[in-house]
Amino acid sequence: MVKVKICGLTRFEDVNLAIELGASALGFIFAPVSKRFNPPENRDWIRNLKVTVPKVGVFMDQPVSEINEIAEFCKLDRIQYHGLLTDSEISGLSVPFWQVLSTSDIESGSIPLHPNIEFYLIDSSIKGKTGGTGIPFDWKVLQNLNLPKPLIVAGGLSPDNVKDLLSVYPANFIDLSSGVEQSPGIKDAGKMRRLFEVLWGK
Repeated sequence: MVKVKICGLTRFEDVNLAIELGASALGFIFAPVSKRFNPPENRDWIRNLKVTVPKVGVFMDQPVSEINEIAEFCKLDRIQYHGLLTDSEISGLSVPFWQVLSTSDIESGSIPLHPNIEFYLIDSSIKGKTGGTGIPFDWKVLQNLNLPKPLIVAGGLSPDNVKDLLSVYPANFIDLSSGVEQSPGIKDAGKMRRLFEVLWGK
């Protein structure tokens, strides 16, 4: 069964629906440049969520001290990072680490290696943007990919194209944000339900 991370969550009701439907991970964005940024006033309810799946904090080009402070306060279970950290910075993170790769990283062979990396997450590479593009990439690049850790596939996935992805590459774990939204940070219940119906027939 394909695991699903619902990312870009900013509302309690969307978290509840994601859990009800069977999401395997919940993504909360703490990078201020994102349209799905969780402001400080959201952090109390994120901290107090009673869930059994990982709460993943998404960061971009932020210092380890800031990441750890937010992770501790919000009781995050994982860190997902857009950008490059040194080995010592990765070692200094307080929870397990998911390294985001772009398709251009794959093409150039620029893949960080560190024992604390739990997953790689691959996203589309669009000039001038880092993550959250909402645009799919050519999934054929995944077919001969040999990474030392498991892969999460993101980048413009939606209920309309997840089966197309799976026909090209048998992903075990996928990440969706804009593909199940009505507007940035506001999930669409109908799209979320349809996603799990398409994947699992439920």
